[in-house]
Amino acid sequence: KQWYQRRVAITAGGTEDSEEITITGEEVTEEDLIEAGETSVTFADGGQIVLEVTKIPDATITEIWWECNGERVVHKEGNAKIKDTATMSRLTLDPATQTDVGSCIAFARGVGTEDSEEITITGEEVTEEDLIEAVETSVTFADGGANCSRGDKDPRRHYHRDLVGV
Repeated sequence: KQWYQRRVAITAGGTEDSEEITITGEEVTEEDLIEAGETSVTFADGGQIVLEVTKIPDATITEIWWECNGERVVHKEGNAKIKDTATMSRLTLDPATQTDVGSCIAFARGVGTEDSEEITITGEEVTEEDLIEAVETSVTFADGGANCSRGDKDPRRHYHRDLVGV
């Protein structure tokens, strides 16, 4: 592919001098270089988000990078970690926060080719009450607390809270 550019210069005396330059280059074409396993991911606040794209076998990839919500992601900056291998690229956001909601795009560039895969991230704010369920909030001892390991026989002081993750 060729492009033409005309340079025009005005000299101090007011005369015009121009030249035409021919620029040649390779046209970049869209080609399948990467493929996303999932196009949408939902997470819980404080959890982990793992986004991954697979590199197409026999595709020549010269560069691969991630952008989330319009910002280029840098390995080990903030909550982001990127792992690239010969077969995939993985972006991990840990811990995930509400600011991660939006979209992340994996970009790949080859020799005269490029590709991108977008993954949408959705999430809900999770409260402590959503994560914890009280199984029992108090226990009354039939023997008045005689077998309590703390030696406290007053049943009014026996409040046990067993918490279980949901």
